[in-house]
Amino acid sequence: MKYILAILFTLTFFLQSFAQNINFTLANPQPIINEVSGGTILSGDLDNDGDMDLVQSGVGEDINGQSVGISIFLNDGDGNFTFEEQNFNDFWSTEGVVMADFDNDEDLDIIVTAINRTDFYRNDGEAQFIYDPNTPFLSSFTGDFIAGDVDGDGDNDVIQFGRLGSSGLDPYFALMFLNDGSGTFTVSQNITFAPFGKLKLEFIDLENDGDLDLLSFGENENSDAELRIFENDGLGNYSIFSDSNIAPHIADDVSVGDIDEDGDEDILISGAIDASAPKTALYINDGNGQFAELVDTPFPDIFASSHALADLDNDNDLDVLLIGSMAGGIPNIFSIVFENLGNNNFIAADTLIGAYIPANTIADFNGDGKKDIIIQGFLVQTNIYWNETLISSVTENTNVPFSVFPNPSNGQLQIRWGEGAFNRVEIVNLNGKLILGEIINGRGMHTMDLNQLSGIYILKMYGRKSISTQKILLTK
Repeated sequence: MKYILAILFTLTFFLQSFAQNINFTLANPQPIINEVSGGTILSGDLDNDGDMDLVQSGVGEDINGQSVGISIFLNDGDGNFTFEEQNFNDFWSTEGVVMADFDNDEDLDIIVTAINRTDFYRNDGEAQFIYDPNTPFLSSFTGDFIAGDVDGDGDNDVIQFGRLGSSGLDPYFALMFLNDGSGTFTVSQNITFAPFGKLKLEFIDLENDGDLDLLSFGENENSDAELRIFENDGLGNYSIFSDSNIAPHIADDVSVGDIDEDGDEDILISGAIDASAPKTALYINDGNGQFAELVDTPFPDIFASSHALADLDNDNDLDVLLIGSMAGGIPNIFSIVFENLGNNNFIAADTLIGAYIPANTIADFNGDGKKDIIIQGFLVQTNIYWNETLISSVTENTNVPFSVFPNPSNGQLQIRWGEGAFNRVEIVNLNGKLILGEIINGRGMHTMDLNQLSGIYILKMYGRKSISTQKILLTK
């Protein structure tokens, strides 16, 4: 109890002692989406109208009073959501959802996994999802799966870890499914993955060589925390990477991003290091896949958690959202936004309503150029928070002109602008995830090689006091 009170006192002190820039307000009235707990919530432009829509699963009833499986909500651009009727199959205990353009038709498809089935749904371009029965995916229990271009051929492949059933006797599996570019998947025969339990997967580029390496956190057969890292050779051939200095975790959530703005990807983990020890850890990458834990952070140790990295105040660095429970469980639950001050310094900037076994998504839902937050979880169900941060140092706009050509492109891009306007360029997918970032050293022109990508992306150009964006279409 003293430990919990000390954390709460410290957070209160932080919030009262600094003039933080980040500020969120609980939406009133709340947009109409499902009031559910747990599950998954993802944001992306499902109907290609330029705003962020939602895919939602969880425990509870949907807005029509039916048991929630998977629900689609379309945004009108102002943060008002409309339920879109679908013909999804019945899922028992949905394990997760991934969203990506799997068939290279420039819209976002989804894959849903559950204890009884794992299904692929193709988007028709207007957010109607059509079931494709011809897939090799497995039903899964206490597993995870992830999508990305693992073999460098320009399409999204799938890696799936899990268990074939809920019995302790059911075997674990770890599989990689390669995409032929049309959304047809085959099981790769050239893998070295070793499966285990309570999996959490995340891609990372360990050593800045441009391919997708794999982090896998979980629990082994002795109920001990487990970590296995697999290095990609660029062609989808993975081998064990054993020299990272990252402690094993039974991870609830893993986020990857360039926290310290040095051009490589760092790691934020929340969960536990054993059955009774909650742990939140931030690991800083040296650029070669060697990590050091940043020990002097204000992040409390949490479990039954979810978190996210996002630029919440438009100052070009990644802030942190932490949601979960401290030692003791309910009612010691919270949601805290930490502002990144640079140089690996963070302060607690705002508190939201806490949630247990939560899920979250962050995107600009109301079209004001600032990222909003949606959180769902036990006790609170679902809450949407508008970002009311006063942006003074950086504003996202298109007033700083630049040109990109050719667009559409086969991957070779040239960017031109006036002298001294920009210092960094990023490629972001339609889910808002950073795909590639490069420092701009030249004046007036920068070239990029994006041959491994295909589909629609956002190109973001960062200046000292501006962010300018343009959609690009990459073709193979």
